[in-house]
Amino acid sequence: MRLCIWAEGDGFPDCKNADDVTRLAAPASAETVTVDVAALPLGAYGISVIHDENDNKRLDKSFIGLPTEGVGFSNNASAPFGPPAYKRVRFPVDGDTSETIRLKYYL
Repeated sequence: MRLCIWAEGDGFPDCKNADDVTRLAAPASAETVTVDVAALPLGAYGISVIHDENDNKRLDKSFIGLPTEGVGFSNNASAPFGPPAYKRVRFPVDGDTSETIRLKYYL
């Protein structure tokens, strides 16, 4: 699993070349994966997640542009025709905060 935590929306959701993004990786060894993020300053953030099944550090897509790996966003913002707008994935972090993200598999 590859997670990107965004304090600002610049470049969202492609965190490969984005500045000011916290990047994390976690093994996807079970149906549910828990990632603890320590010491985020209070504020609003957005999260993008990919299930990087082949560990190539990017979201693979089909020839028509659909993701071939799982993808998800904070607030479980839907992405039927492309990624959601950053404002739809932002959520407040005000101390101990929990965010559950369900991944969507298109193919």
